[in-house]
Amino acid sequence: MRQPNILVFLTDDHGQWASACYGNREIHSPTMDYLAKTGVRMTRAFTPTPVCSPARASFFTGRLPSQHGIHDWILETTEPGSQHTGLDGQTNIGQLLQGAGYQTALIGKWHCGKSWEPKPGFDCWFSYGEQQYPHKGEIRFSDQGKIVTDTCFQTAAFTDQSLRFLRNRRREQPFFLFVVYVDTHGPFSQHPERLVESYRNCSFDDIPHRGDLSEKARENLAQYYAAVTYIDAQMGRIIDELDARGELDNTLVVYTADHGHMNGHHGLTGKGNATRPQNFLEESILVPCLFS
Repeated sequence: MRQPNILVFLTDDHGQWASACYGNREIHSPTMDYLAKTGVRMTRAFTPTPVCSPARASFFTGRLPSQHGIHDWILETTEPGSQHTGLDGQTNIGQLLQGAGYQTALIGKWHCGKSWEPKPGFDCWFSYGEQQYPHKGEIRFSDQGKIVTDTCFQTAAFTDQSLRFLRNRRREQPFFLFVVYVDTHGPFSQHPERLVESYRNCSFDDIPHRGDLSEKARENLAQYYAAVTYIDAQMGRIIDELDARGELDNTLVVYTADHGHMNGHHGLTGKGNATRPQNFLEESILVPCLFS
């Protein structure tokens, strides 16, 4: 039997509660629903820590923050003297899979130090030129370490690069493709208007709240719901590509998030660092986790 391909989608700030396959009655997420139906839907999957950088570092290394040394989010800036050492000198999952014969790619958010520098373990590297904003507009990316600028929805750009990798890769090797979207991370704006509009009149009853939601709260939720649906659609483009190439049946597809998110739950907005000290409320630490 050929080694299976591995496709991992990791999203940012996506609470487990925020997709149809986990019970949300208003969010449209057919790709996630398909993965749940054709595979395994884990209901008690937890992040090791409810903050971006340390959670990602744990995914890459299989180590706890007390071991890999990243304890909070990293401010990634090119300003001299301000760079975090990140995971320098530590073995990551890309290196392990390269050693097992895989062609590897990271496309999207790294956020474990100097995202603009390609990291060991990845044959293909497409990440941020400095920071992850905006969701839409003029964005600086790092394409194999070369800074390029594009005007786009960044999630679609990451999907385009993922398709480029799949079409140009060495077909005699299995692949590990790690696709990292961030639309569910704030700011809650700049998402495709056609999707946002479809959610503005939702009840949002799946989120506990007292009284009527303010106009701003409703708009933030419409944007967040739209972000989930947009990510779902972009995932579908990649899965359809594998289906068309006859490679989907030999590909393990994983969907998960770095941590959860509260959008008014417990009267809070954010994740672990929505409170001080950081909280471990279930909405912060429960993540979607699908294997197909």
